[in-house]
Amino acid sequence: MVRLIAVTILLINSCYAQTVILACGDSANPPFIIGGGTKLLDERPGVSIEMLKLVEEQLNIKLTLLRLPWQRGLKAIAANKVDGLFHSSFKPERLAIGVYPIQNGKPDIDKRMLNWSYVLYKLNSSPLNWDGKQFTELNGAIGATRGYAIVDQLVKLSVDVEEVENTLQNMEKLVAGRIAGIADLETMGDFILKKYPEKYSQVIKIKTPLRTKAYFLMLSHQFVQKNPKLAEDIWSTIQLIRESDKYNDILRKYM
Repeated sequence: MVRLIAVTILLINSCYAQTVILACGDSANPPFIIGGGTKLLDERPGVSIEMLKLVEEQLNIKLTLLRLPWQRGLKAIAANKVDGLFHSSFKPERLAIGVYPIQNGKPDIDKRMLNWSYVLYKLNSSPLNWDGKQFTELNGAIGATRGYAIVDQLVKLSVDVEEVENTLQNMEKLVAGRIAGIADLETMGDFILKKYPEKYSQVIKIKTPLRTKAYFLMLSHQFVQKNPKLAEDIWSTIQLIRESDKYNDILRKYM
């Protein structure tokens, strides 16, 4: 299996030898992106970063990786100031600012970088719950990170949503009683609870996910127009690596 994948990647490899500028968010998102801030870690930077380094190697391209607040990242790709942005869930309105891998008119989930789940966090003393379709005993607003895809779903459910810049701000609001719960990426929320177990000991997670979605490397319109084959090769190589034993080896490093 590994040999077959390696041969397939070699067939894709076209020796592009060009620089591709990609951006990601500036919040920690373990195990896919480790650590927050404006710089990536040199050692153990995260599963997604190691995946992209393999893409860089296989396609003989030079990746420049930037970290930006998510909203700035969306604006940067819309203005073609970066060539790509990850991890981006598919939203029809985002087609105006970037390009996803498409198959038969729909996002090609085989070319995703990963699947993520959004879950509900609440105080253990709260009766608030999520049954997979609706909230029960919801008294107050739900906190969410500004720009995250879950916000639209909450609005459609007629939920009062308060948006902030990151998960940590929402945790502070939750324990202070300023919001009823938090809708956030499971990896983000779990990371905060693990890092600050005493501070947030009263916060618990409802295991039934609010939603599970595929997340992609979204490329800019300008980049795809100028480099259509390279764009397809990047997405195809992401798929081949994600389905390989090498990717499983990377995952195990972060367990």
